[in-house]
Amino acid sequence: MTLTTKKIVENAFLAAIYFVLTLATFPLSYGLIQFRLSELLMLLCFFRKDFVIGLTIGCFLSNLAGSGNIFGTAGYLDAVIGSSATLLAGLIIPYTKRLFIASLIPCITNGLIVGAELTFLFGVPEASMYYVSFGYVFLGEFVCISIIGYIILMVTLKKSRTILEKLDVKINLNAKW
Repeated sequence: MTLTTKKIVENAFLAAIYFVLTLATFPLSYGLIQFRLSELLMLLCFFRKDFVIGLTIGCFLSNLAGSGNIFGTAGYLDAVIGSSATLLAGLIIPYTKRLFIASLIPCITNGLIVGAELTFLFGVPEASMYYVSFGYVFLGEFVCISIIGYIILMVTLKKSRTILEKLDVKINLNAKW
């Protein structure tokens, strides 16, 4: 993958959108129970592998803004660990063949990784707390990506595929939804 100036600008724009959307919905975006609407942008990785860069940077900056109890409670640890979950999901998504399955990848990675992080941060060593954390994080991701994001993308693409042309999509054009 060649990183052109155009791709750098597109990813910077995507990072900014993720960051602003996360902070604009800040009461919902942080904590054990979180509905981070910016995560619906993860579905763009289904069509462009390089979008993982902008989304990971946007997530990192959002988590960094949430550190130090400014907005969130997870601290700087979340900037690294939470962003790693986003990076992992973004690297896997382009290789799925169905958009709905792709929408589940961030739910699983964030549920597993961020769920473990939150269990550690809240200092509850019991395994049952990990399953609760996993469930809350998975649920928030599922609502934002697999329901809201999937519906928005489906409605948008059914009306016009022009958005895919504008995004210079090269993969999964004929994938099953």
